[in-house]
Amino acid sequence: MSRDNWEALHQSGSKGLLWRKAMFVCGIVLGCFSCIVGLFPQFGVARSLSVYLPFAQVLAFPQALGLVILLLGGCATGVGWWRRWSRLALTSCLVWIVAGAGFLFAPNGIPHQVSGQQHSTVTERNLTVVTFNTGSMLTTSDFQQLVSTWDPDIIVLPETSGYELREAIETSNYDGQLFETRNDGLPNTYTGQIAPTSVVVHKRLGAAHFTRGPVTSFGTVAIEFDDARLPVILGLHTAPPLPRLMNQWRDDINRVVEFGNSIQKPLIIGGDFNATLRHGPLATRGKLIDSQELCSTTPTGTWPAGAPTLLRSPIDHIFVTQGITAHSCQVQQIGYSDHLAYTTQVAVQ
Repeated sequence: MSRDNWEALHQSGSKGLLWRKAMFVCGIVLGCFSCIVGLFPQFGVARSLSVYLPFAQVLAFPQALGLVILLLGGCATGVGWWRRWSRLALTSCLVWIVAGAGFLFAPNGIPHQVSGQQHSTVTERNLTVVTFNTGSMLTTSDFQQLVSTWDPDIIVLPETSGYELREAIETSNYDGQLFETRNDGLPNTYTGQIAPTSVVVHKRLGAAHFTRGPVTSFGTVAIEFDDARLPVILGLHTAPPLPRLMNQWRDDINRVVEFGNSIQKPLIIGGDFNATLRHGPLATRGKLIDSQELCSTTPTGTWPAGAPTLLRSPIDHIFVTQGITAHSCQVQQIGYSDHLAYTTQVAVQ
């Protein structure tokens, strides 16, 4: 081989080695960024990306995402160890394993410090709250199962018309008062193709009346009780993060979080948010505390109902504000809805 050919081959090999090193360095950088996104969703860039395509959709299933990353990273590490890859290459693989573990084992990121939730000596009133997106498929037997299982005080039912609810309430002998979405709870863009939100309140809580709340795409019901010790109730249903509805989805979530942070009264918000605690302002939340944070460090997904636990997205929430504690969070399949019903017991001071 001539000297010129040897030098050309050497330069080609050096360039290839340089490209591989650059690729592994990029892998480490992206892996470290993924670790930050996985563990700190409230981080500015992570929070901003979470409300845009395709990140909004991917982050809706954090445990499934973490499992995929963990498996790919583990396989790459095994192959690299067997083929004696460089330390740089193996480091890149290990960083991705850490990122995957973050999404899998901390699906909401590192838990927020929940303050102001200490038990007090003040007498507390326990309330059972349920949120259940019925998908317009509620039957009288479904409603009977719901009330006989939990005997709820407050039932938030996205995608449920008052027509089907009235019959269900009467048949079940549940002593509840029905509140349907009014025009001031709907945007001008509402077409009626998706049934609006309805809320049922047990009459043992006393008289209640409508109040003003944030508009959401498929209906907000805002209720205030005559008993000033009871919290304001919001039942809502935001737009889903579909490509053509992304702006509506972002606006819905922003309005709800802004309302929750500005209200001066105790508040309970239940409904289908079509978002996890990783999405946009829900990653910071301010005064709003997700009830599952008080029940468990691992969120329980509610959609799609038929999927395994790791593949379900926790998009149905019950939020509370300070002064309200939550415990006994549960999910249950009811009827043929593609959402699980989610319930929690809260204690109001």
